[in-house]
Amino acid sequence: MSLIAPNFEPAQMVPLQNLVNGLVDIYGGDKDGMLWFLEEEAEEIESGEWKGRDWDYPKYEEVHDILLMLSKERGLLLIIREKGDLIDF
Repeated sequence: MSLIAPNFEPAQMVPLQNLVNGLVDIYGGDKDGMLWFLEEEAEEIESGEWKGRDWDYPKYEEVHDILLMLSKERGLLLIIREKGDLIDF
């Protein structure tokens, strides 16, 4: 599943911060061990150098892989990759 916000502007930083912090609440630290959205990340977004966040758990099939990134071409991207047999609603 991919969610795209093609017209993301730095003025929309608060919703992005809430999204990152919400994902941390659910999944914990990303693959680099980063937790809450940092002020430095806001500065990186404004300068176009944000690396995004990646929750990638290759050893655990029952966990979603999640990628959150900012692309000049496509805008803000949230990609959730389903792994294993997670479609048991």
